[in-house]
Amino acid sequence: MADISIAEAKIYILYLVRAVPGISFHMLEENSADSLYMNFFTFNQAYDELTAGNLIDKHYEMNGVTDALGGTETLTITNGGSAMLDEVLPAVRQPLLDHLEIVSKKLADLMNSKISVTAEMSRETDGRFKVTLYSDREGKAFRASFLCDSEAEARRLCDAWKNGEDKAVAAFFSALG
Repeated sequence: MADISIAEAKIYILYLVRAVPGISFHMLEENSADSLYMNFFTFNQAYDELTAGNLIDKHYEMNGVTDALGGTETLTITNGGSAMLDEVLPAVRQPLLDHLEIVSKKLADLMNSKISVTAEMSRETDGRFKVTLYSDREGKAFRASFLCDSEAEARRLCDAWKNGEDKAVAAFFSALG
């Protein structure tokens, strides 16, 4: 593990938060640990200092039953955080910059695929479950809402939708009989 300093960990975090708008805390934390550039404690110390210093903002969102984006706490870089990052980037080691560029592209692609597909369910007053499926692929939006008799059926359709629209369409028509 190339354990980086707290300063480099802050740069790492700020870079990814700016490069991947709407990244979740969990996705950022998981990626940072997987990168082997920093350990859990270094990440958390750097993250806490960035949020305390108002260089990163946290926003809480509801995602229905989905676990899209890794959770409900999404992050954005503040103007101060962006200015600080711009000031220090020229001094960052090239291998770290190369790594950050690759990682940010991978995470942005993952975010785009997750954001374009959502599934939500809620219990209706009659005991049935309302399922709403949404997809936006290349500007072609699709939304469907329908009722399921059981929670298991509703969850199966939501999971199928999150894991791939093709499977969901088959599950949907199968449920129709």
